[in-house]
Amino acid sequence: MRISRIFGPLAIAAVLVTPLGAQTTLGVEAGFKGYSFDAGLGPDAAQLFIVPLAARLPLTNTFQLDLYGAWARGEVERDDATYRLSGPVDTQIKASWTAKPWAILSVGVTAPTGKESHDASEAVVAAVLSTDLLGFREATWGTGFAVTTGLATARRVGGWGLGLGASYRLTQGFQPAANQDLTYEPGSEMRVRLGADRNVGETGKLSAGVTVQSFTEDRVDGRNLFQSGNRLMVDGSYAFRMGS
Repeated sequence: MRISRIFGPLAIAAVLVTPLGAQTTLGVEAGFKGYSFDAGLGPDAAQLFIVPLAARLPLTNTFQLDLYGAWARGEVERDDATYRLSGPVDTQIKASWTAKPWAILSVGVTAPTGKESHDASEAVVAAVLSTDLLGFREATWGTGFAVTTGLATARRVGGWGLGLGASYRLTQGFQPAANQDLTYEPGSEMRVRLGADRNVGETGKLSAGVTVQSFTEDRVDGRNLFQSGNRLMVDGSYAFRMGS
């Protein structure tokens, strides 16, 4: 896909982290990301403005709760028309237990507080913003109730930090179309990621990772619709400080 211009991600408000009581923290941010496309790719432009809010509540030395919610507004321009979709996104609640200093178990719940049923105009926005290649932070506003279990562990080997994480996500069905009586059931997802990083010099950091995803069948009214199959993603980055 050829993109003529990319704007963002551009933070328009600094992240705020405020201690509440002894240990609880609260963070809020505002961000904007937009694209304009060459002719023939479908949409002419797409933008997302988002205000996420997150909180972390440590209940004990080994147990904590993470809460996440956001308000988002998306726009897609196509054929001299502008399509919009806005409102709260799904709320995420995650409980994490540090079983060992090097191992964390977690259970997350996605509560369907976002708008999951879309009319024809809103469906245009939801379809464009859910494209993986664009990398919008909120792919959809409503994806139904879901439960995700996870395990993460990390070790230091020589100068390298090695991490391994695995998760399984089970999603409940929901009705995506406001004008149709049908139930969409997303396939379950299993994800495994291996990552490594190390410091380079006094200010540099090298990171790399491999992620494997596997999906079961998506279904509509109990019938097979689509199966994503397996995905393999490899990523790497080098970060360094410019100046003192």
